[in-house]
Amino acid sequence: MASLSLLQTLLGSLLYNNPTVKRTKTSSEKAISKDEADKKAWHAANRQNTFDAYQAYLNGKTLKRYATVAKARLQKDEKAWQNACEQDTAEAYQAYLDGKTIKEYAVEAQTLIQSFAEQPEAWQKPSQQNTTESCQTYLDGNTVKESAVEAQTQSQSAAEQQQDEEAWQKACEQNTVPSYQAYLKGQTLKQYADVAIKRLQSLVKQQQDEEAWQKAREQNTVPSYQAYLKGQTLKQHADEARKWLETLLKQQEDEEAWQKACEQNTVPSYQAYLKGQTLKQYADEARKRLQTLQQQQQRYTDNGDGTVTDKKTGLIWLKNANAFGSQDWKTAMQCAANLSHGQCGLSDGSKVGDWRLPTKDEWEAMVDNRYKPALSNAAGTEPWKEGDVFSGVQSSWYWSSTSYKHNTSLAWSMYIDTASVYSYGKKFTYYVWTVRGGNSRRSLRET
Repeated sequence: MASLSLLQTLLGSLLYNNPTVKRTKTSSEKAISKDEADKKAWHAANRQNTFDAYQAYLNGKTLKRYATVAKARLQKDEKAWQNACEQDTAEAYQAYLDGKTIKEYAVEAQTLIQSFAEQPEAWQKPSQQNTTESCQTYLDGNTVKESAVEAQTQSQSAAEQQQDEEAWQKACEQNTVPSYQAYLKGQTLKQYADVAIKRLQSLVKQQQDEEAWQKAREQNTVPSYQAYLKGQTLKQHADEARKWLETLLKQQEDEEAWQKACEQNTVPSYQAYLKGQTLKQYADEARKRLQTLQQQQQRYTDNGDGTVTDKKTGLIWLKNANAFGSQDWKTAMQCAANLSHGQCGLSDGSKVGDWRLPTKDEWEAMVDNRYKPALSNAAGTEPWKEGDVFSGVQSSWYWSSTSYKHNTSLAWSMYIDTASVYSYGKKFTYYVWTVRGGNSRRSLRET
């Protein structure tokens, strides 16, 4: 049995090693052979590390156990190339070539890098100038125009910028609210929008302040300037407003001081006004009135009984120069003759028949206190007025008791404001101012 087994073994070995003898491979041997073929194909593709090599491996008849890796490498390279194309710069293409992919697009990448390095001189200058004219010159030229698209884009951009610049310059030259509003509402790029908004806001505030100031100046009152200074505007005229306010306050203070002096109408009141700390806008008037009152005090004495004594003529005048109103001459004579104690503020003990109308000469002596010589028609100081030593003095004509000798239907009268004497018909109505003392017979003398 042992001899038989050994014989079979030897016989089998001879058959296997004999090339002339054909035999059938086993399934295990076939699997090993396919796997080795796939490995061999993959190693070849991996050594070449190119798109074609990996594509050949994937298209081959082997097992393609490494298909996933091959596809991944192909996809990685494709993605890297797409990224470089999107950036479209020399740096991006160089990064693709320096990367770890299979570089299927290496030749194209190198060509593009070279094109960036060898950009035509015809485009370099326009691209640097970046103006509509330079770009258009490039496009109209006889060069290859590899940068035509870029030139057109840059030309359009430059044109829009130039249009915006012109719109902005126009707005700045006018420098008004409407000009900046027009710029902001326009169809240009509005590169200066932020500046335009700031300037517009500033101009609006200035305009509001100017309007507030003009209103204050037009009113020109203490409240108007106070309102301006308290307002919410810029107050560019604050210093001037304070000056005007101070001036008006001083004027107002002076007006009040003057009104007070006029109301009292006395020597002390005018002296107080002139010595005060106000503006004294009425100083000249105050001095005149003061002088008049002092002169009156020197010549006239208020007797405190409704009468005033003229120390120059010795005549006693009724203090109230409008006790009887306006009358014709005959009535005026009767009013004067019937006047007595207890009437028209009198407490002097006078009797009926003591009072009369002043004569023409007495009138002239009276007004000589305030005017130049009689009948000159040239005013000296000022007319009699309310608040002087007399009261109720009218700026009008007053009757005298003197008839006109050439026509007794006329009588002389005196116009107080101008010291004018004139004869009028006795039926006219003039004011009545009575007097007593002196030579009463002269009152009936015709002149």
